[in-house]
Amino acid sequence: MNSYKNISDELRSCIVKTSFLKPLLNMDVVFIFAGGLILILNALTGFGSGFGELIHTLGYWGFLLGLLLAFANFNISYVWMGTFGLAAIKAFVFIKSIFGSFSFMPLAQAIVYAFLGYVIYKHASNNNADIAK
Repeated sequence: MNSYKNISDELRSCIVKTSFLKPLLNMDVVFIFAGGLILILNALTGFGSGFGELIHTLGYWGFLLGLLLAFANFNISYVWMGTFGLAAIKAFVFIKSIFGSFSFMPLAQAIVYAFLGYVIYKHASNNNADIAK
């Protein structure tokens, strides 16, 4: 836990020193949910017809910024839930691609994000068990 907390503290101090990121530090959950909503809408409906890829890219990077800010605030539960959520979205995109333009890339992304979510979840549950002792 010490190393993760140290990395989180260092990331937080770097963000605090950066003038344009400092006001965003407390908006981690907003970025996670807004980015996730954009990704879900884009996966379900192709949201933003002509600008679909631009909107998807903004949602994706906003979501990742939210995960980074959540880690800087040491909100580990949001980080692992966010990575599992992103894995679920990518798995849905893969299933949807089976019936359209087929690609293995969403499946590979889903596996990577699910693995990262699992690792972060195991780390967070081990820390909670250590705290309870």
